[in-house]
Amino acid sequence: MTTEREKVSCFEQLGIERDLLPSRIYAGRAKGLIQYFPLKTPVAVGPEAAVFVYVDPGMGTRSELDSWGEAHRRLWEKLRRSGRRVEVIAVAWDQALLDRAGRRLRSWVAGKMSAEEKEALMLRQAMAEADWDTVERHGGFNAVVEKILRWERENPATKGRGSIDRFCLWGSRRCRHMGGHLTKGGWRK
Repeated sequence: MTTEREKVSCFEQLGIERDLLPSRIYAGRAKGLIQYFPLKTPVAVGPEAAVFVYVDPGMGTRSELDSWGEAHRRLWEKLRRSGRRVEVIAVAWDQALLDRAGRRLRSWVAGKMSAEEKEALMLRQAMAEADWDTVERHGGFNAVVEKILRWERENPATKGRGSIDRFCLWGSRRCRHMGGHLTKGGWRK
């Protein structure tokens, strides 16, 4: 799917609320306009997996990838809980950019999640969706917040871990206009 309309429609048909979709809210003349999937990269969704494409803008930092991942995290969690694998294709024009994306994405790949991690993810989602029945079954609002905060304090280096099931890296010279020249380790003509 390439258009915002197709993507939003697909996820709504899967029972996923719009507030879980990555979005940007505009100010100025378009004040209040919400654009879903603002980076306009393709998404594919099937019965077993959802595939998301990230195109590295070549800015030289990993904050773009982190921001993109954070914008998608709650959607990915919901898809994974529904039984779908979440896969990411990272595209860049330079080998150094691909290497950096690969290191970061590797930290997001789900290994075997501990029971505590699964519970923290499930409780975080319950809070985000205002699923008060689930919150009450797990001890109420204060107990759930404390469980989530305790798990996050004990696991600070795992932000993003478990968000995706796999990734692949794809080199493309078409992305070259976004950055500088190819490095020595980049592709040859």
